[in-house]
Amino acid sequence: MKNQLRETFKIVRKPEYRIYWAIVAICGFVFALGLSLALRRYFHFEFHDRLGIVAWVSVNQYPKQQEMFYYVAALVFMPIFTAFCWFIWIAYSTGTAVLTKKSVRRILKQSVFGYIPLLLALQDLFRPELSVGQLLWIPIGLVVIAKVGLLCYNFFLSKPQNDEKQISRKGKQKPKYALEKSSNLPFRLFIDSAGTVSAAGLCIGFYMLIVHPPASSTFWHSSKILLITTFSALAFWCAYSLLINRIRHRRFQDALADDVYAYVSTVLLLATSVLYPSGQLTLFILCALGFIGVKVFALFAPQKLDKLHSCQLARRLLSYLMIPALFYVLLYGKGNVHWGLDLFHEGERLAPLNELLRGGIPFRDIYIQHGLFLNAYRPLLASKLFGETLASVRFLEGLFGPLGYVCVYLLGLQVFKSRFTAILIVFIVSGENFSVSDRHGIFLVNIALVANYITTRHDRGLFAGWRPISPLPLRREIIASCLAFGWKLILAGIVTSLAFFYSTEMGVYAFVTCSAFLFLFGFTQKGVSGRKRPLPLFCYIAGVFLGALPFVVYFGLYRALDDLVRNSYIQLAYQIPIWGLQFPPLSSFLSQVNTEGLKSFQSETFRWYLPVLLYLIAATYLLHRALQRSLWSSKSSAKLLLLLLAGIALFRTALGRSDSPHLVFGATMMWFIWLFFLERGILWIWYRPGIAKWPNDKMAKGQDGKEAILNCPLAPLPSCQRYLPQIIMKSICVLIPAVISLWYTSTVHHPVKVFKERLISLAQYRSIPRNVPETLERAGGIQIPEDQVSQVKQVVKYIQSNTSEDDVIFDFSSQGAYYFFANRKSATRYHQIAYAATKSMQEEVIRDLEKSRTKLVILRTGGWFDNIDGVPSADRHPLIAKYLVEHYQETVNINGTIILRRK
Repeated sequence: MKNQLRETFKIVRKPEYRIYWAIVAICGFVFALGLSLALRRYFHFEFHDRLGIVAWVSVNQYPKQQEMFYYVAALVFMPIFTAFCWFIWIAYSTGTAVLTKKSVRRILKQSVFGYIPLLLALQDLFRPELSVGQLLWIPIGLVVIAKVGLLCYNFFLSKPQNDEKQISRKGKQKPKYALEKSSNLPFRLFIDSAGTVSAAGLCIGFYMLIVHPPASSTFWHSSKILLITTFSALAFWCAYSLLINRIRHRRFQDALADDVYAYVSTVLLLATSVLYPSGQLTLFILCALGFIGVKVFALFAPQKLDKLHSCQLARRLLSYLMIPALFYVLLYGKGNVHWGLDLFHEGERLAPLNELLRGGIPFRDIYIQHGLFLNAYRPLLASKLFGETLASVRFLEGLFGPLGYVCVYLLGLQVFKSRFTAILIVFIVSGENFSVSDRHGIFLVNIALVANYITTRHDRGLFAGWRPISPLPLRREIIASCLAFGWKLILAGIVTSLAFFYSTEMGVYAFVTCSAFLFLFGFTQKGVSGRKRPLPLFCYIAGVFLGALPFVVYFGLYRALDDLVRNSYIQLAYQIPIWGLQFPPLSSFLSQVNTEGLKSFQSETFRWYLPVLLYLIAATYLLHRALQRSLWSSKSSAKLLLLLLAGIALFRTALGRSDSPHLVFGATMMWFIWLFFLERGILWIWYRPGIAKWPNDKMAKGQDGKEAILNCPLAPLPSCQRYLPQIIMKSICVLIPAVISLWYTSTVHHPVKVFKERLISLAQYRSIPRNVPETLERAGGIQIPEDQVSQVKQVVKYIQSNTSEDDVIFDFSSQGAYYFFANRKSATRYHQIAYAATKSMQEEVIRDLEKSRTKLVILRTGGWFDNIDGVPSADRHPLIAKYLVEHYQETVNINGTIILRRK
């Protein structure tokens, strides 16, 4: 029986059986989903508090651990159950074939349709009164009846067949194709050159919108300017190249390729939107000199540009310079710094800045909530560059903001096969109800570096280039091999350390993701020597240590290394108990589906579960590839595994702080996985068995000597006539999810609407006030609502008149910006008291207050942050509240802001 199972497994691994694998997988996956939702009713969790933290979770006695359990259990159970269905399908077909002496190929195809009743498992799930047996006995019963009926049909009614003719067809193997190296470089070069010139035209168009905006700042007028500049650039490019062709007798296509580098200098015009108004004339002159200089060089030394053509420099300039620059300016928008004060969130940057300006050391003197650079060094850099004001901090944050979307595009270049798909994902994630911050960006860069390592492998597999360097000793050979062949992974490790000090949780997620991937990458492959297996992971960890070493030395010299470790532990271990909220219940969504139908899929609740659903689909697909022993033989599967691990790690934040702003952490990688499947599905349409697999622009010759198109997804339709029925069926299979994706993004995220608004705001750039008189000390030239200005002025005036510059104050209202505006140090390193949640932290705050004999305390301001998540600050910090009652008394009430004075 074992031999028959092995033979059957070899049969189902063939390409023509993929559709049957898919049917079994879909049916098993849906049944596993229904079974999971039904069994969830029997899992009851109790709230347990071991930390003594008072927050929404503890006040409401909510068992937060259940969500992580359901999440991990689903990721483990559903793929394994789907694999179990595959095994049952193969085992049943083999047993039936042996028992009835029929062809196993025929039984495999027949038995697939017996799994379709499993799709009924999702019916009536919104009815909690039904037991698991009542929900699932109908699909299970129908499957059993179908299996028994199929067995009886093949045993009694079907005609016998010769299995040997069906199973073993030796000597009739399909001809193998030998790759013949050829290049489609001239066409590619033309496309990339035309794209570069078009991007240059858009750069000029953006410059016109910023410097000389149209009278009517509508989408149509802005689009008209962009279209005119783009087509004008293309026309001038062609006309100039034709002139060079006639005068210098240079081939027209070569003249086109030579001239394209002159247009790269137009990127300098985009800096106008960032450096406005200073430097505008200088940038324009530099752009003009670069444009003319490259043209002169190409005119007199065209032969020296041929090497640039062969290394595809035009393609790299377009992909990694022109398009990212256009994205940056478009998403930068107005560069507006005028809005109301957020004394809590802006206080997370302003309070550390105030301490740093007075000689404080991060972690030792300042508690860092998100990341060292994000909360401390970026505001400090802004103050050094532009002045010690809130306007400077906002301006630098605005410069960093669009980098997250640029990093989305850079990761898309590494994991997608088409540059268009990388552009499309930026178009989607920049829509409504979604955002990608610079915190996400550094995480995405880390993933992109590892994905690039996979992309650039050679024919020897994922350990490409890891060959012995003789005659070096073993230890020196390993080091030399890592520097020569693993430098990209070392760089990824360095970026991980930078990510940790930029945003702590992003660095941890990057480390967990890349370490897990490289461990699987090295230790789950066959045919790799034991010496090579740990090398990728070793290179990555070495890079992590190299990146962290300067920070470790710096904080070690200032005796703050233990504070760094403690602060990082608090951030990772206590955030869910402090900030956790209830994850949207699935039962409400199921009831909503029953009442509202398709409209319910536009709800926010569905947005929470859509990433999990896609992660489960990706995990099931990867398990399928692993069972077929083709997981590591495909770059695409390896990249999908990397994206899946990244998505699983990021979703932890969404599980913890379950509110809309934090949903983006769980959904960022979702769109990568969705478009990954969609793009591969479109390429799958043109896949022809035995001839093509994935696009690589190469040619092959068969044994008959005739050329066949290999790995070309866009082959002419007449050459695919014999595969036309397959192409039609595959197109239908891909069209359905594509239409669903288009409908969902257009109705939930509205990317077209947001694109229009961004283009209009770009045309209104000059209307942003630049030289605004300062209305609040240390605020800078920004516009703030008058009521906020008046309130902050009164509070600051009272603090400054009752304390000296060397005195410290304490803010119990978590409005840390008051330290900055009053120019007074904090009595404790917890400048936002909401962070001091545990008993030991509160005791530390009390010791600081007692030691400094703090004169003034801001008790409350009457805002939402006095009652975060419905839990008053006095309940969150009972020890501190008790100390304040005993040692302080109210001295003034400024429009709801109560200030205490020491007794």
